[in-house]
Amino acid sequence: MEEFRNEVRQWLDEHCPEAMRTKGTEEDWVWGGRNGTFAHPDAKVWLENMGSKGWTCPTWPREYGGGGLTREENRILQDELDED
Repeated sequence: MEEFRNEVRQWLDEHCPEAMRTKGTEEDWVWGGRNGTFAHPDAKVWLENMGSKGWTCPTWPREYGGGGLTREENRILQDELDED
């Protein structure tokens, strides 16, 4: 699983905008589904990047738009997303 953790770290380093690398507040959350509102322009980029990877629904099967991650892989992803 260490290999997966390294892959996650590398992907996050390459795809997470700098402005999105701190813990946000409730005002930073994206609301509205298809008509979402974004407090910061990088929030849209970040959501699109996560969506293209399937990581907005990481444990859903890939054929349904998810990431197809196992529980353990999802825990690793959540740990890495939670890093300060």
